[in-house]
Amino acid sequence: MSKLQRLRYHAVEDEQTGPAGVSASPTVFRGDVPAGLEALDPTAFNSDADAARFYLDALVSRDDRPAMRSILAPTDPANVPELVLVDTRDSPRTKTTVVRFEQRHESIPIFGSHAIVELTRDRELVSADASVGDVHDVPTIPTLSAAEAVESIADLTDSQIDLDRLPAARLVFYEDDAEKWHLAWLISDVPAAPPEVADVAYPAAAPEAEAAGGAAGEDAGGERYATRLGHLPGPSPRDRPRVNYLVDAHHGEVLFYYSAAPVFNGIAPPPIPVQLKGLDELGDQVAFWGNRDQQAFLMADPLRRTQTFDLEYADLATGPALPQTPISRDVADWLDSNRAAISAHVNAQRVHDFYKGILQRNGIDDGGMTLISVVNCTWEPEQGSRDWANAVWWDRKMWYGQMSDDSGRLVSLSRYLDVIAHELTHGVIDFSSNLIYQGESGALNESYADIFGVTINNWYRAPDRADVSTWDWEIGAGFRADGRPLRDMSDPTRTGDPDHYDDRYTGTGDYGGVHINSGIVNKAAFNLLTGQDDEGNRNFSVEDAALLFYLCMTRLPPGATFADARAMMTSVARTYYSGDLARADRQVAAIEAAYDAVGVSE
Repeated sequence: MSKLQRLRYHAVEDEQTGPAGVSASPTVFRGDVPAGLEALDPTAFNSDADAARFYLDALVSRDDRPAMRSILAPTDPANVPELVLVDTRDSPRTKTTVVRFEQRHESIPIFGSHAIVELTRDRELVSADASVGDVHDVPTIPTLSAAEAVESIADLTDSQIDLDRLPAARLVFYEDDAEKWHLAWLISDVPAAPPEVADVAYPAAAPEAEAAGGAAGEDAGGERYATRLGHLPGPSPRDRPRVNYLVDAHHGEVLFYYSAAPVFNGIAPPPIPVQLKGLDELGDQVAFWGNRDQQAFLMADPLRRTQTFDLEYADLATGPALPQTPISRDVADWLDSNRAAISAHVNAQRVHDFYKGILQRNGIDDGGMTLISVVNCTWEPEQGSRDWANAVWWDRKMWYGQMSDDSGRLVSLSRYLDVIAHELTHGVIDFSSNLIYQGESGALNESYADIFGVTINNWYRAPDRADVSTWDWEIGAGFRADGRPLRDMSDPTRTGDPDHYDDRYTGTGDYGGVHINSGIVNKAAFNLLTGQDDEGNRNFSVEDAALLFYLCMTRLPPGATFADARAMMTSVARTYYSGDLARADRQVAAIEAAYDAVGVSE
């Protein structure tokens, strides 16, 4: 992964501006004001984006690194040529506005680059975080075509790839680990993986076993890793590789690859809400929102824009398209007619309500998209079998399989709220930071999914949601063959995963250990949520901790490291607690202690 240069700034920590924030005058940033800036007043800008560009220009003007100087506009900060606006979003809980940019060079995007500027509602600077590069010594015109780049991927993966069936290829600049720049073709959503992914989907040994010279395929306890480490036991459509590749546009070398994200087309929700009821997979009587048309009651919630469909045990690989309408019944009391659907619908509503009510996010995409759940699914089933032990966020929908219980009844995985919240958080990440599913950024992707899976599950099911001592810290309880969970945030080593950065997995399996190394940040989150002050009081409420993790998760750059996550966490804490600077210092110290304990430093 490339080594872009980082810039981090927070007004509270700026010795030149003090805790009151950054003045509109550019002279607060430095003694020497570049020509043309003296008369500019950012309060006169008529957009958040222009104000953000002004502040970025002022900040990088006092940074002598070439990458920072490369984005500097010498005379007009409202027209920084190297930064292209991605989006502008309000952050209701911090009462700020976040402006996100992508860096380009010669109109070509720089892979992994970003710049985020946080503003007050009066367009004063709160914080900034940027990852930028200084592109040099690389021709900007490709000598190899996209088709030739695909041939390189086909050679690497020993597979046939049809370029016409792939999304349009794009040119990007990419800096490799040796700090060499490349013009590269970004070939997306390729249905073929390199041998180390296809043949060894997950690492042969746990970090502890490798360090000790243990046998391949065994963890520190002598047990073999699960075939699908980090996932539910059943195969799924995500097991079929969909990989993004960067291929040198001059020499054809495959430079980098990572797991791809698919595309979604939403379905419009019906307009009128009706309260329904029925039995879920746990046997509990639950109430849920739906809709009524002229003939039936539909499992379509117009308030939360959630819809639930029944695939009737069809195979996702070869089966029919999604039904045209959500599940329906002619009466409002569903009794036990479709427990799988009721659990899926209710749990999707719970995840929505937590993100909306606690974090003030408007749906998975923060734009009110419809959340589709599909129950009674199978994936390449054995002859006559309806068992599929999986639930996945795929194709921007939730798909649920089922397993036979001791009595032979099929029980849907839609009953596992922690798994659902985990999977839907992957969706939130897809629409925000889009953390690259490889190495440390991929481990962060998995860890945040775990953090919110556990948090949301306990929010609704813990004896006391506010008291973390009553929480269940497991993810996927009982899904391993020996009865252990998939992961345990309180003790990652219980499932053979590291809980300290020094013990991290450094191999190529599992896309660089995305599930294994997630245990390190999971343990930091556990430390933060359970940490106490000198008087025995929790350092953070559940709501505050969830908000900080959410703000961090959605603001990180795509290629973020664990160190970046720690730095972003302290930055958003300084903003959130800026009304009480003494408390902000205490909270930041508690965050730093949580990450120090797992060996993650800036």
